This record gives sequence, C-alpha cells and structure tokens, in this order.
Amino acid sequence: MRELRLLSIIFACVIGPGCEAGDSEPSTAVEGTAEPDNMASSTDRNAEQEEADSASNRLSNGPFEDGLDEREALPEVARDDSGQELNEADEQNFQDDGTQAEPTDVIPREDWGFTLCNEVETRGFSVGDIMGPLDFKSCNGDKFSTEDLCGASVTWIYIVHAWCGECRKLSELMEGIAADYKEAGVATVQLLVHSYSHQLPNADDCTAWAEEFALEDTIMLFDPLVKNIMLQESQQTGLSVFLDGNQRIIAKEHFYDEESVRARIDELLNAERRTP
Repeated sequence: MRELRLLSIIFACVIGPGCEAGDSEPSTAVEGTAEPDNMASSTDRNAEQEEADSASNRLSNGPFEDGLDEREALPEVARDDSGQELNEADEQNFQDDGTQAEPTDVIPREDWGFTLCNEVETRGFSVGDIMGPLDFKSCNGDKFSTEDLCGASVTWIYIVHAWCGECRKLSELMEGIAADYKEAGVATVQLLVHSYSHQLPNADDCTAWAEEFALEDTIMLFDPLVKNIMLQESQQTGLSVFLDGNQRIIAKEHFYDEESVRARIDELLNAERRTP
C-alpha cells in the first residue's frame, strides 16, 4: 500500500499542481523533471545569458564587420582613462590626468563661437533640423561643444572608428580637404567614437589618431560618452554629417571617396553664396 501511495504522489507531482507544502511524504521529484515555474525561470535565465553573450561577441567583432547597429555595439557604461565608470554627473570633471601626450587638436577660428548660433525654438538631429548642441572632447581632454563651430560657412563632421578600414582611407585624405577649404570658412571635424580595441576612446586614442594622419587644419575630437548616437540612423560606420552656415543638417551620408565629399561641400558653399 505504501508503494501505491508513493506512486500516486509521484504521478500528482508530475502532471498535477504538484505536492502541497503540507504533504507528509518526502519530496519525490523525478530526475530531469522540473516544476513549470522553475522551467520558466530557468528558460528566462538562459535567454538572458545568451543575449549577454551574443552582445559581448558582437562588440568584440565590431559593427563594421557584422553589420550590427553602432547603437547596440557600443558599451552602455562610459569609462575614463583609468577604467573607472563615468556617468553624466562626472562629465564636467572628466579632464586629462596629466599623463597624456601633447594635444594636437585645432582650436576653432576666432570668428566662430556659440555667440553666433541662431536662436531657434526647436532643435533636432535629423536631416532638416537645426542641430542641437553636442558636447565632445578635444584631444587634451577639454570639453568641446558643436556650438563652438557656429559661424562656419559649412561644417563637415566625419564620425570614425579606429578599426574601420574605410574610415581610415578617407581620414588619409581629410587633412588635404580641410586645408583646401580653410579660407572658405569650412569647419572640418573628425570625431573618434571607437578605439582600435573596439572600446570607447580616450585622450590617448584621440592624440594617436591625430598624429597618425598629421591632422593640423582638421579639428580632432573624441566621444567618451556616446553622444554621437544622436546623429546615427543606420548600421554603417563612417558617417559624414554636413551642416550649412546656420548649423542646419543638410545631409547624412556614407562617403568613402574624396570626390563625393568635395562635391557636397562645394554644393553647400554655392548655396551659401546664393543666400541673401
């Protein structure tokens, strides 16, 4: 009789609501069988772990290699040069610690600056919008706002990943473009958003990039807090953002050749000349 009693309990635990807390018999769960709630929680934990592992793998491979959207690939937690987590409250205090190489970034022209920005009620980050202010860092660790470029006839912001081959090709040509359009008041900006190791960049990464490509007339910046995400709209790296003299976003394009960039800048300069 006791054996029949045990069998009936096992049967109830497997297909029924399970053994109640008040049962006098000991637990008799069958190996390999789990309660429905336990199975669900286990499945959730496995799914979360798989998602975390997948994100980690995609980050190490890089969005340029596997087509991953940059907004998913970049780490959520920004860190300073020592590896400490950096949040929005720390941003104003994030400065160079004195160990960085000498800065090679370019100071904006004296006839540019935030006082020349047009006062508008609505700003945005889509094509057609007057671009809202975005704060990045110069290679010496100082804060640099896009409003510091107000007054430029045209602004070209080239968002680069250090490990992106196509980004490097255009970066080799960028200083020549900047020099040719300097007298026309064109602001040429390189914004480094990813280091060679697929991490958020620091001041050392910025300086090394500027020195590698001998950037002098190009304004060199880096983005330790992923602010560039406001401008991103696709899965591609190497985004070029073109602004007119009012800092209106005229185009977002993925150019990897010099001729296309020059054609866009010339078009914007001609439009500025026609504007009364």
